[in-house]
Amino acid sequence: MPAIDFKKIGEGGGIFTCPAIHENVAYFGACDKYFYAVDTETGNEVWSVLTDGIIMSSPALLDGVLYFGCFDNNLYAVSIEEKRVLWKVRTNGLIISSPIVRDKIIYFGSCDSYFYAVSAETRQILWKFKTNNEIFSDSVIDDDKIYFGSTDNYLYCLGLDGSLIWKFRADGEILLGAPCISYNAVYAADSMGWLYAFDKNTGALLWKFHSSEEAYNCISCDEDTVYFGSRDRYLYALDKKSGCMKWKFRANMGMAISPLLTENRIYVGSDGIYALDKEGSKVWSYRSSETVDAFSFSCTPVLFGNNLYFTSFDGHLRCLDMEGNPIWAFKSKAPRGVTISSGAIKPMSWWDESMFSIFEGDVEIALPESSTVIEKYGVSDIFAIEAQVESPYTDVVGIGAYKSLQDMKYVEGSANYSEKDNKKKKDTENIEKLFRL
Repeated sequence: MPAIDFKKIGEGGGIFTCPAIHENVAYFGACDKYFYAVDTETGNEVWSVLTDGIIMSSPALLDGVLYFGCFDNNLYAVSIEEKRVLWKVRTNGLIISSPIVRDKIIYFGSCDSYFYAVSAETRQILWKFKTNNEIFSDSVIDDDKIYFGSTDNYLYCLGLDGSLIWKFRADGEILLGAPCISYNAVYAADSMGWLYAFDKNTGALLWKFHSSEEAYNCISCDEDTVYFGSRDRYLYALDKKSGCMKWKFRANMGMAISPLLTENRIYVGSDGIYALDKEGSKVWSYRSSETVDAFSFSCTPVLFGNNLYFTSFDGHLRCLDMEGNPIWAFKSKAPRGVTISSGAIKPMSWWDESMFSIFEGDVEIALPESSTVIEKYGVSDIFAIEAQVESPYTDVVGIGAYKSLQDMKYVEGSANYSEKDNKKKKDTENIEKLFRL
């Protein structure tokens, strides 16, 4: 069973992709199915292209063409000059993985469990490599090797011809984001909270470090330090050679994006944008009044010129100066920024539909007696909760977004309730108690 059933994700305005910036224009896709070009100086839309699916794959740029994956199972090629889709290559699964390009070959993973190499010139699939489960992970190329993870728990190292060089089985699924390579080591994280350091040539484990919650590949490196963010709300600074912790910084919410490193600063997103010095002390922070949850800022910050660019769960691309002052914010076309839970569902090994289901952009959560609400977030007319529900398989954790608390619905589920009225009454009482209404 997949870590997340992405087919259940509804449309919305949330943006979970990192912009590719070229000649003062930022290019990115959104969950409203549009691919955007936005002026980096004014924040105004230059043009947009409507696709046939949600976009959670960040674009790669080559020779004036942008390549990205889509929930309609296609890899898209969009021309900057012509402002249109040039061609598509279809796989048998959703494409969440962000492509990378090397020597006019596009590399990316798909939820059909295959990792693909596609020629940018002929549009033909040159080869594909099969894993044992869906691929959400981005990939990274170093020399003549490509590295990526899969929800089959393996980190893979392939040759650029698609041949397997080595693989390592982690304790948990390797989810979103790309492994990080620095010198002779490759770093990757798994859903059990482990950060691993491997010899990049042999796959030998050098060390591993454990955080207290699930982790994505939220990893950046400088000469001596590995910086690693986790759902436990901490950004960790670890010694590259030993994996020993130097310091940790606690944000208000979990971290799902890699930090941006400059000479003197670390920029990382959580419930807001934080600027830290290299010792882990906060220099400044920025939080929009519109942001909702732990995945509010959903991509690694992009530095272009003297400004920082961030996308967010609430459907905005924001531009800040280097001191955290907002310059402009661009909003996607969806009427509401928060209408889905795609980036905020905590991926687990089992998806229990009796507890969570996603449809038409909203989330239904059943709250039996075993449920506990971990967090609640509210902003304007949007209300979101994070609930943990015990299932027969494992804990299932997720975030749901609603127009208001009154719009929350309850799933019937495999409940230990025989009378609907009693169930509804009991759930309502539990909600009121949990939220102290």
